Amino acid sequence: MQMWGQRSFHGDGDRLIFAHVIFRHGERNINKSFPKDPYKNESFWPGGFGALTNAGKKEVYELGKYLRRRYANLIGQHYSSDEFYIQSTDYDRTLMSAQVLAAGIFPPTGEQIWNENLIWQPIP
Repeated sequence: MQMWGQRSFHGDGDRLIFAHVIFRHGERNINKSFPKDPYKNESFWPGGFGALTNAGKKEVYELGKYLRRRYANLIGQHYSSDEFYIQSTDYDRTLMSAQVLAAGIFPPTGEQIWNENLIWQPIP
């Protein structure tokens, strides 16, 4: 996944007050096959055609961690619907990408940890 950004601050007193991030879903399986493809059976593709791969999940999770570091002064330590909004198209791979990105940005800490074995919290 490529990172691209543009800095437009001009003076020492300038500060970032808003960030709008657009990204495409993580790596996915093929969407469809061709007629004589020996791997055209969906059983060759965990999750099925078009599904987000484990590598894609990791890729987007790492992007979330990067955004947490990059915008540490902008994003609060705890999830707040007043400060953070995420939107996705209605495909499993894009919905999962949005969820995994949010997990990377907002790992639970302190009282947010509801399961010691799961470093994740639900973000709508």
